[in-house]
Amino acid sequence: MFTTGVFGATVSLVAVSLPAVLALLAPHFPHVRLYGQKLLFQSAIWALDAVPQTASASTATADQPQAGLGYDPMYFIAVCSRQPLRDELPGIALFGDREESVYQHYNGEVRKNMAAGARLAELEAELAALRREALGRTPPARPAGWWRRLFGARD
Repeated sequence: MFTTGVFGATVSLVAVSLPAVLALLAPHFPHVRLYGQKLLFQSAIWALDAVPQTASASTATADQPQAGLGYDPMYFIAVCSRQPLRDELPGIALFGDREESVYQHYNGEVRKNMAAGARLAELEAELAALRREALGRTPPARPAGWWRRLFGARD
């Protein structure tokens, strides 16, 4: 999906395949490097005594970590040039959110979910009590299992 900003609004132009995008770029830019972009929850580990110059990436699977980022990109970014691209373009770039707004949103959603679960349990208990009251009796006895009926066992 290609989008463009028009007067501050994002407008979707058309959904196209990656080969079609490359075919559109090729006549204008002989040098293209594609990047994938996706917002991910990751664990970042870095040396505190130096600015990181290299990076290692792995993705956890059910069996063990696998080398690389094993995700489908949400977006593609094409770095295009009529001149050869510089070799020092990074293979991976990490951008942080100092305010951790994603975590703030996530933690808020978890709190709301937990509160909703507690409220749902309260309402289910209230509904069960009202049903018992409306029927004028205590909760029905638990049905006996097949083995209890077979052997005549009692609760």
